[in-house]
Amino acid sequence: MRRAWGLYTPIVTGCLLVLLPRTDALDNYTVLPILLLVLVLASLFEGGLYLWRRVQTNQFAQQINQSGQTKQLMISDRLLKESGLTDEERSFFKREIKKSYEQLTYLKKVQVRAGEYSPTAAEDIRIINLIFNELLGAPRQILNVSEFLYDHLPQYVRLTRSILSLSNNAIQTEEDQQQFEQAQTVIATLSGAFEQDYLKVTEDERKTLKRQINS
Repeated sequence: MRRAWGLYTPIVTGCLLVLLPRTDALDNYTVLPILLLVLVLASLFEGGLYLWRRVQTNQFAQQINQSGQTKQLMISDRLLKESGLTDEERSFFKREIKKSYEQLTYLKKVQVRAGEYSPTAAEDIRIINLIFNELLGAPRQILNVSEFLYDHLPQYVRLTRSILSLSNNAIQTEEDQQQFEQAQTVIATLSGAFEQDYLKVTEDERKTLKRQINS
C-alpha cells in the first residue's frame, strides 16, 4: 500500500498527464512537479528502509545463528568484514562453513537413530553445533580449527553413515560386528576431540576475560 501510493500512483498519473492533452481544470505543468516531488521522496524513503533492513539483518545474523534455531544458513557480511579476513579468506570461510553446515544438518536429521548406537551422539551433536555457532560469530577462528573441519567432523559423519547403513542389514556377519564395534570406538575418541576443538574455538574469549579480570 505504501509503495502503491508513493511510487506506482505518481508514476502512472505522471504518464497519463504527459500523454493526455492539458485541460483548463487540470494544469499538467503544475501537477507534474508535485508528482515528481512525491516520487523522489518516496524513492528516498524506500531506499533508506531497504538499507536499514539490510543493516538489521547483518546485526542480528549472529544472534539468530547462536540461538540454534536456523533452518537455513545465515552468514553476517558485517562480521566477516570486521573480522579482518581478506577477500580470499572470506570466500574460503563461506565455502567451508557451508560444507560443514551440510554435515551438521545431516547429523541433526539422524540424531535419534544415531543415539541408538552411540550413547554420546546427542552430546556430540550439541558440541558440534556450538563450535559451528562460534565460527559464525567469530569468523577468524576458522583458521584455528582445521582439524575439526577436515578431520574430526568429516570422519564422524562418515562413521555415522556407515553404522546406520550397517544397522539396516538383515543379516550381519561376525566381521560386520567387529567393524561396527571399531567404528563405535573411533566415534567415542572423536567425542573427546570435539571437546578440544570447542576449547580452541573459544580460546580468545577466555583470554579476553582473563585480561579484563587482571586489568
